[in-house]
Amino acid sequence: MPALIAFGRRWRIGSDDFVFPGLTEALVRFSWVVLGSIVFCVHYPLVCDADTQKTELTVYLAVLLLVNVGTTLLCLIMARISARGAIMEANPRKPIAKLLYIRLPIFVFEFIWTIIATIEVFRGYNICHFIVFLRVVVCLEWALIAVVVVGLLVVFNPIREDEMNDRALISRNGVHRTFNLLKIRQDSLMRTALEDIANLMSSFFVGQDLVASDIAAGLLLVVHSPSNEYPPTKSDHRAAPTWMTPASALHYLHFATCVYGWTTYLMYNRSVAAYTALAKNVKCCSGMRCDQVLVVEDNCCMCNTASLQLATRGRNVDLFYVSFRNRLYEVPFVVLADHDTRSIVIAIRGSCSLIDLVTDLNMDDEVLSVDVDTDPVLEADHTLDSADGSEVRVHRGMLRSARYVFDTIRKKAVLEDMYVLNPGYQLVICGHSLGAGVASLLTLLLKQQYPLVRCYSFSPPGCVISANGQPEMETHVMSVVSGDDVVPRMSYQ
Repeated sequence: MPALIAFGRRWRIGSDDFVFPGLTEALVRFSWVVLGSIVFCVHYPLVCDADTQKTELTVYLAVLLLVNVGTTLLCLIMARISARGAIMEANPRKPIAKLLYIRLPIFVFEFIWTIIATIEVFRGYNICHFIVFLRVVVCLEWALIAVVVVGLLVVFNPIREDEMNDRALISRNGVHRTFNLLKIRQDSLMRTALEDIANLMSSFFVGQDLVASDIAAGLLLVVHSPSNEYPPTKSDHRAAPTWMTPASALHYLHFATCVYGWTTYLMYNRSVAAYTALAKNVKCCSGMRCDQVLVVEDNCCMCNTASLQLATRGRNVDLFYVSFRNRLYEVPFVVLADHDTRSIVIAIRGSCSLIDLVTDLNMDDEVLSVDVDTDPVLEADHTLDSADGSEVRVHRGMLRSARYVFDTIRKKAVLEDMYVLNPGYQLVICGHSLGAGVASLLTLLLKQQYPLVRCYSFSPPGCVISANGQPEMETHVMSVVSGDDVVPRMSYQ
C-alpha cells in the first residue's frame, strides 16, 4: 500500500489507516457532544444573572458543540472510505486526501475558538454552576486537540514530495526521527545502540513504498496463508555427545527459568501459600546482603533473590553469586552449585525488559562481527577458524552481554572460588531466549580455560553465530526449540 500523499508530502500512513483512528475519534467526540449537551441543557445559563456574560458563554459552547458534531460526521465518513478496497487497491480511497483538506480548516477554527473560549471561561465568572461545568468541557476539548496534534506529529513527514529523490535517505531519516524520542536522557552507549537499530530497521525496506500497517498486515497474511509450503525437515544422524539428553536439558531448564525473578515465580506458583512464602522471604532495606550469598543489585526488598531461593528449595543447590543488574549489554545471571549433578551452573536470564529488547535488536551484520585472530580471548583457539581463515561473525548485543558476564566472574574470581568449594564439578551454562544466545557465546569464551564446559540453550535466537563457528558450537551447546517458536527462527534475513 503506497503512503498517503497530501499537502505535498508523503505521510507515514496509508489511506487505509483511518478506519480505527476515525472510529475512535468519532466515538470520543460523540461522548464530548453528549457531555456538552447535558451541560447546556441542565445548567442552561438563562436562569442566572449577568445577561451579557451568559449569552457569550452560551455562544462559545454552542459553537464548540457544532464543530464537534461536524468533525464526528467527517471522521465517520473518512473511516467508511478508508475501509474500501483491498490493501493494495488505493483507487477506492482517493477521496481521503480531499477529506483531509476539508478537515484542516475545521481543525484550525476549532483550535482558535477553543483558545477564545478558554480565555472567557477562566476570567472569573461565577454564573451558577454553569461556569464550572463549562470549564470542564473546555479542558476536555483541549485534551481532544492534544491527541490529534500528537497523532499528526507521529505520522507527519517534514520532507516534501518533490524533494524525495534518495529513497534510502528518506527511509533512514524517517526511522531515525522516530528513534530520537527514545534517546531522550540516555547515555552515549544507549544512543549508539539505538542509532544502530535505526540503521538496521531503515535498511529493511529501502526502495519500498510501505508504511508500518502494511508490514504488520503482511506478516499476518504470511502466517495465516493457506498456501504456505515448508521444506522437509533435515535429519542429522550424527551421534550427539552422551550428555545431550532431554532429561538433562529438562533438569537445567529449571535454573534458566528461576533466574527470571519474582514475577515469573508468582506466575508459575499461583497460590496463597506461594505469595505468603515470598512475602516472608523478602528482606526490605537490607542492602546487598543475603546470608551467605553475594547479591549484586537486586531491588530494595530483594524479591528476585527471595524467589530464586524459593524456586530452588527442595533441590540440593547452593547459591553463590546472584546479579540482577540490568543495563544495556548487562544481563542478570546466577552462579550456583548443583550437588545432585555435581555441576557448577551459570544461569543467564532472557529478555525481560525494554533494555533487553535493545540488546536483542543490535544485530547489524556490518558491525556485529568478531575476528577470532584479534580477539584477546579467542586468539589461541584455532578450532573456531574455518579452513579458509574467514572470520566468525556473531550477534553484537549478545557478544557484549557474554563479555560482561565473562569479565564479571573473572574479576571476582567466582569460578575459582566455586571450584575450591566444589572440586571436580562440571561447568554448565544455561539460559533461555536472549539468555540462551548469551550462554552459547559465553561457552566459547570459557572453553579455553574449561574445555569440557557444557551449555543448554533453550529457544536461542537464530542469529547468534555465523556458519564458521557452528561446528564448535555443536560440540559444546545443546539447543532446545519448542514447536513453532519464532525466536529460534529469527534472523536479519
